[in-house]
Amino acid sequence: MIDDAKDTSTMEEGVNRVKFSEGNDGKGEDSDKTFSRRSFGLMKSQYQSVRHDISFKSKKFETKTLPMDVQRVYKQLKEDHGEEYALIWVFSMRTAVELHRGWHMPLLTSKILQQIKDKFKMRMTWNLGMVKLIFRVEDGEFELQRKIPFDYDSEY
Repeated sequence: MIDDAKDTSTMEEGVNRVKFSEGNDGKGEDSDKTFSRRSFGLMKSQYQSVRHDISFKSKKFETKTLPMDVQRVYKQLKEDHGEEYALIWVFSMRTAVELHRGWHMPLLTSKILQQIKDKFKMRMTWNLGMVKLIFRVEDGEFELQRKIPFDYDSEY
């Protein structure tokens, strides 16, 4: 036990001892290799997805890129119900518009909107036609209309 303490005190700061099993030689022997923390971090990061490198807490959605009418509704919803509710409403409306643009299936889009509405307890209604979409928020206090032309080049 004293030898273990002696071994760790003689190791250089920032160096870790890592065991790797060598499968190339067929013997199945374990070999010790010493890596610095920095090189170990680089090796570890090559096996991780991009999601590990992105800090989601520091990123915010830029609402200034939204159309002016959506910004107006967003600001009012943010004042009344908070930022999270307002962003959920914006994202659900944008999702419905893009689903309708790509698939032109009002029943499918309506069903997905209903699931979003139920999950997040939103107060919104919609009327989805083949070309015209109408979204109402807060019992008709706000109404946004979108015309979505049929995209003949969209693929299924």
